[in-house]
Amino acid sequence: VTGGTDNHLLLLDLSKWNIDGETASVLLEEANLEPYAPGSVDNVSKEEGKPLTIRFRIPLRPVITLGELDNLTARRQVAPVTDEMVQKRLDDMLDSQAVLTPSTDPAKDGDTVFADVETSIDGKVVQERRPGTFQVGTNMEEIDSVLRGASATDSVDTDITYPDDYPDPDYAGKTVRFSLFVNHVLTPKRPEATDAWVVQNKLGESLEALRQYLRAGLEAEANQTADEEVRSQLISQVVDRSKVEFPPEMLEQEVNEQIAGLTKSFGDRVLFDNVTWQISDGERVGLTGPNGSG
Repeated sequence: VTGGTDNHLLLLDLSKWNIDGETASVLLEEANLEPYAPGSVDNVSKEEGKPLTIRFRIPLRPVITLGELDNLTARRQVAPVTDEMVQKRLDDMLDSQAVLTPSTDPAKDGDTVFADVETSIDGKVVQERRPGTFQVGTNMEEIDSVLRGASATDSVDTDITYPDDYPDPDYAGKTVRFSLFVNHVLTPKRPEATDAWVVQNKLGESLEALRQYLRAGLEAEANQTADEEVRSQLISQVVDRSKVEFPPEMLEQEVNEQIAGLTKSFGDRVLFDNVTWQISDGERVGLTGPNGSG
């Protein structure tokens, strides 16, 4: 039995062995070979006066050859923690406890607007009025631009032009008018940062103590990030200096896994669902939709 990582071969002399699954496993173990996948017959040799020889090609696991590990260098930098960062973390805690309350003020970013929405094209209604909820500042700019400054009972209009390749043919290449009829404006009201709020929520003994706790947490995160960056720098250098040999079967499987169960959609329209195929060496595969995109 012969074998090695260079040729990924296992030679079996059938004149001496009754080859079966158990025997093959023993031979692999004796040859100190660890297969990645089942082997395949590569060649059969039968010459007069010589034993019958069958050559198997055995995909082996990746072989990693480490390079020189001396003189690895890394720079550790810890980002400073500022008062603004501490305040931002405190504001996030306050925002998480904010309660939406009715507002008579004009809507602004962060407010929630309840409005009925109607769409029309060239004066013809394509969608009757139906309720919608909008958080100002998170929508298409055409929508947010008319919601900012709007109050309850206001009606606002905006036009949106859709691209020619938009999936919905009712809107593709057309200018759609959105009419919004505002019903309510709610604004988030968060609690005030006080010692009483800190104690009530069991966050510490005082607001200053909470700030110190938040700063310590941010500093710990900064140190962890710095350590991770050092590890990343060292690993990158080790990888650059090392060599990895992958069996072709492993690379082929990786490619096939990337094109297994592939699904693509635009909005609610599914173009193709759970598509799987395999690509052989030298092949190129393309998938094109009805409108030419793909």
